[in-house]
Amino acid sequence: MHGGARTVSPRRTALLYLCLAAVCLAAARPVEARLAEMRRSSGLEAYSGTGGGAGGAGAAFVRCLGGLRGILADLIWMRALRMQESGRYYEIVALLDGLLEMQPHFTSVWFFQAYVLAFDFGSPTVEPDPAEAYRWIERGIAVMERGVARNPSSSMLEKRLAEIYLYKLSPASPNPEWRIQAGLLNDAVSGRGSAAGREAAELAGLMRRQLEGLAALDGRQAPPPDSYTALRLARWHFLQAVAKPDASASQKSLCRRMAIRCQERMGDWAAAEGSWLALYEELGRQDPQRFFQEFMRSVVCEQLLMGRVRESRETFGRMRGYFPGVQPTYRDFLADEIRAARSAGREDRAKLLHAALLAVEPAETRSYEEITGPAAPPEGPRPGRREK
Repeated sequence: MHGGARTVSPRRTALLYLCLAAVCLAAARPVEARLAEMRRSSGLEAYSGTGGGAGGAGAAFVRCLGGLRGILADLIWMRALRMQESGRYYEIVALLDGLLEMQPHFTSVWFFQAYVLAFDFGSPTVEPDPAEAYRWIERGIAVMERGVARNPSSSMLEKRLAEIYLYKLSPASPNPEWRIQAGLLNDAVSGRGSAAGREAAELAGLMRRQLEGLAALDGRQAPPPDSYTALRLARWHFLQAVAKPDASASQKSLCRRMAIRCQERMGDWAAAEGSWLALYEELGRQDPQRFFQEFMRSVVCEQLLMGRVRESRETFGRMRGYFPGVQPTYRDFLADEIRAARSAGREDRAKLLHAALLAVEPAETRSYEEITGPAAPPEGPRPGRREK
């Protein structure tokens, strides 16, 4: 038929696409060469490549992609984010495994993959069996260790690894269900057995091996495994994050504070006080968020409640040296803490502190109500509303 649209044969279309692909690959080669030169000059060449789970065929395929890897990686990354919104975690894990091999220096992917493994699959709400949860957490740790090895200058990855130990495996976890998991694991770490079986034992073995790194960091022999093992490892990785060259000033400050918090939760108050004091003086004796003072006030009260009256008074004396603006006497300080505890809704703690105050200060005769003031009256009906 004359005058109609000309049709292109499928064979010619295929050839056209093949030629276009060849042109794109050829154009990408200079880019790939430039990236390789940048890796060599930055010292990252030893950490590049596919490694890990990719076989020979997979490695060859990734190399053949050349400069197109970045485009394909972006598409995969966007798809993974959409999968997270719909809760398709198993598919995310498989997808990101391939992306990690393709772009080993895309640190956000390591970060995201570890979160899915340790915090999603390792959560009792998703995986109620502690044994299976430990398996996912161990895999998340393994992913982060590979990420740190391939990205030795990344503070973000060290910080994420520290958070896994702190929040998922230590008794200081903010989540009650995670603390139950940590308790079972602590039994395995301490050699007391565990209801979680082989998976907990394997994770405990991993944590014991990680303790060897503490010896290199602190210049001493690694401590024996105990219930604080995860906190020690968390502190270690927080400090490693501080030493990374890409860490900003705010990131360094946050990681140092978190490392000190680990010492607090281990009950190592003397070491924590020394660390806080070093940070406080490094900041020019300025503590705008008052972390150090809050810590000192807490230690004075905790030592008193544990019956360590002399240590509590000594800590108060040192605090007065750091912060002259606090109450001048031990008795007045405790009265302030009682009022603060009641105002915060911690009635039981306020009453315990009042009983301790009466026991250590014979001159103190005020009742609990005289120190704290009368209790607030119950809230009545609001104006304009009738009682039913």
